[in-house]
Order: sequence, then structure tokens, then C-alpha cells
Amino acid sequence: MKTLKVMSIIGIIYFLFCLLANIGLSKSDPVAAAGWGLLSIFYAIPFSIVVLIQALKKPHKAPSEPDIILANDLKEQGESPKSELGSPNRQILKVEPEEVKINEGLESQQSYEVFKRLRLRWLPIWLVISLIITLVIMGIAKVNFKNPLINNLMELIPYVLAIIWLLFKKRKLNIQLMSLIGKPPKRYKWWKLILGVLVVLLFSLGSAFVLNYCLSYWAPHFLLSHYNEPKQAYSTFNEVFKLFVAVLVAPFVEELFFRGLMLHRFSVKWNIHVAIILSSILFGILHFNFIGITMVGFIMCIVYLKTRSLIPTMIMHSLNNLLAESITLLGSNGAKTPLTIDSMRSTFWSGIVLMAMTGPFLVYYIYRNWPKKDDDLPYFAKPFSDDF
Repeated sequence: MKTLKVMSIIGIIYFLFCLLANIGLSKSDPVAAAGWGLLSIFYAIPFSIVVLIQALKKPHKAPSEPDIILANDLKEQGESPKSELGSPNRQILKVEPEEVKINEGLESQQSYEVFKRLRLRWLPIWLVISLIITLVIMGIAKVNFKNPLINNLMELIPYVLAIIWLLFKKRKLNIQLMSLIGKPPKRYKWWKLILGVLVVLLFSLGSAFVLNYCLSYWAPHFLLSHYNEPKQAYSTFNEVFKLFVAVLVAPFVEELFFRGLMLHRFSVKWNIHVAIILSSILFGILHFNFIGITMVGFIMCIVYLKTRSLIPTMIMHSLNNLLAESITLLGSNGAKTPLTIDSMRSTFWSGIVLMAMTGPFLVYYIYRNWPKKDDDLPYFAKPFSDDF
């Protein structure tokens, strides 16, 4: 029921979001406004109707753990559990303490089966099909893709689609999202986390310099078009919205999928070592700076496995994106002349120095905290680690 409520809220928010875009573009671009109106109808209304129908269904309620314990207490007192609490809607099972332990083991096995049944290959298929449908509708409506607001909304749509997919999988497989996210670790040394963000950011910056140097020989035209793309005049609202997606939405969704679902799925299918390596590489592939972001993925995996919580990794991810966006914004505002191939090649040794200064610390941290193959995954394990 909680999942259905969340899904309903997402549908309402998406509908309101499209409505605001429709109102904001009604005067300047009526065709684009009509396109967003179609999008709101296409996504929000059918989605909300299906969710409402599912919510009206009464799910079967299994006996809870307090009911089992109460039944055992009544049995010890010589009373009949059914005479005290017996009713058609609330039946108490007579379960011995040994059977309670067995049930806990079965619950753990069922949690393990969740990730054996999870098929992540359907996520990119769902995203591609949904995005194609979205682009077709927007093309029919002749939406102006050069509009800064449209560009920002297009960056948000994949995250919204990913969350919708996750909520459907949660209901189908009974995935406990709070067990996946975890609780904030107590007595956590947050200053170490901030220091780690700075080290990771410097390494990513150095790897970006080295990558630009290599691309200046392999694909110079692509590199120049990427960095010297004409900057559009963004309003304050668009700048804030872009920062909102990069600092809040992206860290939450990406950590939930790469460090949460993907790490557990690959660990169950292969082992925890393969899961760390593969999820980090896939995380890096989806970003322009492959080397730097792959290293970020390794660090995030280790922090998640140590703390048993995605909250520290989400905070690290958010701070990293905030600093990166700030550097990009300051660089674009301060640049008076377009970048050239020679200027990009001149930063090669600066990148080597940054990677040489920060890389050994990151490699040592990964080596010292590298998990064993039989270590418990955060979804199944209870204890937290206070160390970074």
C-alpha cells in the first residue's frame, strides 16, 4: 500500500510538472505548450488510474511477528489464543521459539531470492522504449528542443522513468527499499566523508585533463564541439532546476540503482568482487569522464558495504556533483575565448600530477577495505560500521 501511495504521488507530481510547463510556454511557444499537455495526459492520467485500481484491492495480510509472540505467551499461560483474539480477519498462529528462528531464516532466504529473480536487463529496454515514445510525441507536437526548459526536463525524464520501473519491481518482487537504503550510521565521521569527496573530485579532475589530451588526438572535432558548444541564456529558474537535478535527483536515483540494486543483483548472480567491479565500470560508462567516474564507483561501493547505508554515498555523490557543477559554471562564465586543442593539451601534466597525488590514497583505501567474498550484503546485514 505504501508503494501505491508513492506511485500515486509521483504521478500527481509529474502531471503538475507538465501543467506548469504548459502554462509557462503557453504565450512564448504554444506548440510546445500543447506538447507538454499531451505528455501529461500520456503519462500521468493512465498511470494514476492503474495505481488507484490496484490500491482499492485488499491485499492478504499475513500474521505479524507480535501476533506469533503473543500466541506463544498465551499458550504458556494455558489460555487459548483463539478465544482471546480469534476473529476471521486476525488469526493467531501457534509457533514455538524454534519455529520463529526457522521463519527468520526463511525470510532471509526469501530476501535472497528477490535479487535472484530481479532482471535488470529490462530497465534499459523500458527506458529506451519510453524515451522513444516521449520524443515521438514531442516531435508530433513540434516541441522546441532548443528551449532551455525543455533541455532540463529531458534530463529529468529518465530518472522519473527509472523510479517508476523500480516501484513496479518493488511491488512485484516485494523489495524492501528501506532495507536497501539503510539507516544513517551512528557516530559516523562525516569530516572523513567530506575529505574523501575532495580527494575523489581532484582525481576525477585530473583524469578529465588526461582524457581531453587523448581525445585531442583521437577525436579533436568532437572535443571542440563538446566544450565550445554555444551557451544558451539560462534564466535563474532553469539554473536552479538544473542544479536540483544534478545535486538531488541524480545522486538519489543513481545510488539506488548502481550501489543498491545492481550491487546486490550482481553479488547474488556471481560474487561481491565481480559486483563491485562491474557496477563501477557500468557507472563510469554512462559518464563522459570514464576513468574518474569509475573510481568514484569503486569508492561508493566500499563506503556502502562498510556503512550498510546508501545515505553516506548519496551525500558524497551530491557534494561531488555540486562541486563539479560549480567548477563548470565558474569556468563557463570566466571563459572569454573558446577552448583550443593546444589549451586542452597543455593541461596534460596537470592531470598527471593530480592523479599521482590522489590515486595512491584511493587505491590504498580500496585495498584496505576490500570485502571478502562471503561478506554479508547490506540488504541482509544489520550492523553498521562507524569508519569511513
